[in-house]
Formats: sequence, structure tokens, C-alpha cells
Amino acid sequence: MASAWPASRSSACKPGRIESSKSPAVKELRVLLFHRSPGEALDMKAATSRAAEHLNLPRASGRWLAIQPMPPVDGGLEILTDDGSWAHKISQGAHALTVDYVLRMRGPLNETLVEEFRGATDCEGDPMSILQADAQFGEGFNHWLNVTVRATRSAQVRHWWAARGIIVLQPNYRGSDNSGNAYQHAIYMDAGDGPGRDVMAGLAAVERSGNVDHARIGVSGWSYGGYMTSWLMTHYHPWKTAFSGAAVNDLVDEYDFSDGNVQTAFAFKGSPHVGNNLADYRAQSPITYALDVTCPVLIMSDIGDARVPVTQSFRMYRILKDNNRPVRFIGIPVDGHNPGDIVRRIERERVWADWAAQGL
Repeated sequence: MASAWPASRSSACKPGRIESSKSPAVKELRVLLFHRSPGEALDMKAATSRAAEHLNLPRASGRWLAIQPMPPVDGGLEILTDDGSWAHKISQGAHALTVDYVLRMRGPLNETLVEEFRGATDCEGDPMSILQADAQFGEGFNHWLNVTVRATRSAQVRHWWAARGIIVLQPNYRGSDNSGNAYQHAIYMDAGDGPGRDVMAGLAAVERSGNVDHARIGVSGWSYGGYMTSWLMTHYHPWKTAFSGAAVNDLVDEYDFSDGNVQTAFAFKGSPHVGNNLADYRAQSPITYALDVTCPVLIMSDIGDARVPVTQSFRMYRILKDNNRPVRFIGIPVDGHNPGDIVRRIERERVWADWAAQGL
């Protein structure tokens, strides 16, 4: 599916559309939105042929560029244009975008710090633009901050607060690819147990600081983070609530049905259907320990996820529900491992934040 329209360089960009304001003195640029299904390569020839049809252009009217194309596994709208300078501006131009999100703060948050944050213009040399910051002070050490930013990565915001005594726990557990081959290889035959110990060691270090309300600790994650959430909520029990998104709950199902399928065997001694390997897969699958869950759980997945099929989330939900555990399931009616469109991505983040706010 494709849609295209001309837009002048003087166009005002508003959320959800590009408005055209024609001027005889200004060359028009052309923008094409091309819908690509998950797992399908971006076919520039097919996309630009459709653009030519929509815009009544010769098929060889110019070179089209993709603006930061998404990974093939994710579906959604790709942005194409025939104007290189505009493509560069958009690629580099987070200045044109505003982002809203909610930060959960642990530590001595106060109005003075919030006011300082509102006026912040950089973090570690990177520019920041804080449009709005509204604090919602909670009980104990847990507070919430509604933030609207422009040209500002969320990591910058977290680092800004961390530098001022607000604790941010982002455990770099084994298996990450940023600490050498040995560290990445450390999850061979140990997908959940070893990383789980790393996360809990990080939590213990934070707790020793004295800034943690022990009665209000949650755990959450998506994809491998969803797998780790499922592992942690079945093996450790300090959690008041959990959010498990797109989680690999059953490694046998992941081998049999995922688009990565047999690649899973490289993390083990081979196929789960050979020799005694099935026991190894079961031992590292959170679904094996589902009845050990003690906290309320929100489970979420894209219905058409080929990377981690939604059946794994269905099964975890059904086991918990049938055994009277507090659980909720939300299926996002799209393909892909992550929602491909910005509206559903924002909605996912809102649901995620609301679950944490209510649960904690």
C-alpha cells in the first residue's frame, strides 16, 4: 500500500500529515509513504513505480531515498523522498519532533530539581530541549515525572537525573554485545539463570544505597527484556508488579515457530528434538516455572509477531489465569515484533506506564 503527495519546502509539518503550500518560486519536494509488511524487504523499484503513478511522473523522474528505513523484521510506514537535502534534514532533524513519556524516579525528587531540569539545555555536551516537566510526587522514594522534549534522547534525560542523585537501574547483564565476545557468549546454555543473577545483583547494589522502597519494586521489559521479566517474576519475588512484553516464554516454541527458528539451537547443544536437549530448553524456559509467579502481571504482544509468536504470551496468560493469579493480557492487532506505527507505539508506552503507576 502506498500514498504520496507533493509538499513544498515551506510546508508546515503537523502530526500525522504533511501539508502542501505551493509557491511558484520554490521547487516542490515529493514524499512517499510506503507500507511494508514485517519481514518484507523495502522494494524501492516497486515503491517508486507507485509514486510515479500517484504523482503522474515519468518513471525515471529522479532518485528516491529512504529516510532511516526500519529493520526488515518490523513492518510499518517507510518514508521516501526525491529530495536529498530534505532527507538529510529529516534524518538529522529530531528538532522537528516532540516526544512525551513518563519517567519513574527513585530518590530525593523535589520541585527545585524539577525547575532546574526544565531549564536544562545540555547533558554531557549533548543539547537538550525540555518543553514541559510536571512532577507527580508519590509515596516513599517513588515519584513520577511527565516529560515533553524535543531533540532529546531519553538516555540524555535519564543521565541528567542520575547525575543529580536520582538512581537509574539499567543492568547490563551478560549476553550484551558491548563488553566483548566472552561476555556475549556467557549465555550459552544459560539464557535466564545467569542474566537473572546479574539483574538481582544490580538491584541489591541499588538497595544498599538506602534509596529503595522495598515494598514498591517492579520489573518490566520487552523482547529479551520480556524474557528476563518472565524469568525474574518466576524465580525471584521482591516484585509488586511485572510487565512482560513480547516475551520468549517457551524456548521450544521459539525453536519450532519463530522466524529465527533453528538459530535458537546455537544457544544450546542443538535441536531440542535431538538426544536429551529438550531438558535443557525446558530448564531455561520461564513457562516451566509459571506457577511460581506471586505478583500481578501485565502481558502484552503484537498479534502478528513472527519473531516471538504471540502463542507464547497466550500460554503464559492462560496458565496464570486458570490458576487464579492476577494477570491481564493485551494483544496489539499489528504485525511485527514492535508496533510499526507511532500511534500504537505511544499507546503501548502509555499502557506500560499506567500499569506501573497503578501497580506501584
